Amino acid sequence: ELERLHRDEGIKTDCSDSLGDRLFQDLWRNLGDAVFRQGLANLYLTARSGAPVDGCGFATAGMCKVEAAFKAAASAEVAATVDKVLGRWYYKSEPYDNSHVETSPPNPKLPGGVEITGAYISLDRDRPEETRTDSFSAREIWDKRVSLFLHFSFPEVRQSQELPLTIVEYFEDGFPYKTANTTYTLYPGRTRDSRSYRVGPWTSRTWISKSSIGKVELPPKWATGRHWVSVYHGEQKVAEVEFEVTP
Repeated sequence: ELERLHRDEGIKTDCSDSLGDRLFQDLWRNLGDAVFRQGLANLYLTARSGAPVDGCGFATAGMCKVEAAFKAAASAEVAATVDKVLGRWYYKSEPYDNSHVETSPPNPKLPGGVEITGAYISLDRDRPEETRTDSFSAREIWDKRVSLFLHFSFPEVRQSQELPLTIVEYFEDGFPYKTANTTYTLYPGRTRDSRSYRVGPWTSRTWISKSSIGKVELPPKWATGRHWVSVYHGEQKVAEVEFEVTP
């Protein structure tokens, strides 16, 4: 698309790369870095040349050419792995592989006597306790904000202190769809506090023109199924919330 800019007035597209992101992450994890890079190079060169591939015709870099590129001159073991990964994400013939998901329970005790005493999903920041939930409808929530609420307790401090946190959101397929770094600040005169953090997949419309590249944020498109939000301080998981999105 970028190479066409000198000929076209511009390109406007809704870009949804979630499936591709998971597919190529899974190929990389299962094939290893060297084999994955070779397959990706094969795909790039094939797509640029426009040459036909046996059984794929002159189509652009669709799934047929992805399969051919990663199997090219590969061992039987690599080819079998490619079949398994493509079966999981494209043909829906293989189950999700969650063996890499870290499932240990959270430890809510943070440095300096800070502790997370509560974590839940809420549908209204102004009425968090009244709207806390572990399930909601994707159809009904499309224009509303979904928030993670964390409640903290800590000894009174003399001056402000900051704790870095990382919020990781992932779907039942085991792949994170969003990671955000934030900082929780402890203020003097308090021993209890709460914070809300927006959760859900980011969805945007991308435009590319001769003069600019930009995005417009759209309401999130929730995938139906189980979702998890994990909160980390460094390597320590300090909170985790599971919820379900229904149609």
